[in-house]
Amino acid sequence: MATLMILRHAPPMTGGKLAGRSDVDADCSDTAAFAWMRARLGTPAAVLSSPARRCRQTAHALGLSPRFMAALWEQDYGAWEGLDYARLPDLGPLTPAELS
Repeated sequence: MATLMILRHAPPMTGGKLAGRSDVDADCSDTAAFAWMRARLGTPAAVLSSPARRCRQTAHALGLSPRFMAALWEQDYGAWEGLDYARLPDLGPLTPAELS
């Protein structure tokens, strides 16, 4: 039986802005957190990653050599891309129908 592990990249260095498709660096300075995660990963049979810089840097900090797949890029936030989080609109609670 295969085990699927999904890891998020290290915190993006966006200066408080929404990154999405923007290719920003990751903060890979928490060496204790990376050591903790690396110890739990074992030896993966395959590693797939977004080609985004923050994902490449995270993989490198974990000692992984992923196969990069453009289909794994984060979504494009359009006009919201690069906005300060405080300037993003509050959509309020969404119903299940509005989420699909």
